[in-house]
Amino acid sequence: MPRTAWRRSLVLTATLLLGAAAADAGAQTPAGTFTVAPHAGYFMFDKVSGLDNFPTGGVDVTYHLNENFGIGFYGDIARPTTIGRYFPRARHEFEDTTFTYRVSQQVTLTNVGVAGWVSYPVGPLQASLMAGAGRYTIFMDPEVMRRSKSFGGLGFLVGGTLGYALSDNAGLQLSVRDYYFTDYERRALNPVLPQHVDTTWPEFLEGAPPRKERFHNLRASVGITFVPGGIR
Repeated sequence: MPRTAWRRSLVLTATLLLGAAAADAGAQTPAGTFTVAPHAGYFMFDKVSGLDNFPTGGVDVTYHLNENFGIGFYGDIARPTTIGRYFPRARHEFEDTTFTYRVSQQVTLTNVGVAGWVSYPVGPLQASLMAGAGRYTIFMDPEVMRRSKSFGGLGFLVGGTLGYALSDNAGLQLSVRDYYFTDYERRALNPVLPQHVDTTWPEFLEGAPPRKERFHNLRASVGITFVPGGIR
């Protein structure tokens, strides 16, 4: 099965079985209560992105409309490195010598947006389904790009979480999310100036996936949940 299809199947299965991100602490949370959920995990990017897999961290904040429904926002950040072999090599010529080399850079990726949650108990656990929309932004390394540069687009996500209550006000969670990027431009990550792009050996780019504007990325994470001020 192709890797992208495998990821989609995994996310769909996890979503149906577990539910989505930033569930409450694993117990029913009263209406009018906020839940804060910091988390750390691992981002597995679709290779068409040109980004290598990397750890990530973030936080979700949920306002509970009642015991089963909530609204709020999500935010996370990662610092992946671009995959140099997916971009044209840099070429420099000196009299009787020509040098070509791969160029990569570490970038900063942020995802922020609003989301809705629906939660339900599963024995001693709390499962949630989540869907959201927002914006992803990639900030390039200004030293590598020789200037400040970024790009981004509309992003969507769905996912699932299982929460386990440690107390009335705190708990643990395990979550899986599918981030869907749109309006993506992989070529923007290439720091090589046009006059230095190597065109002599196109075989260096063999194996690079075709560019896409839309694709899925998978992220798994663990975190804690707590209710600021406690449940009264």
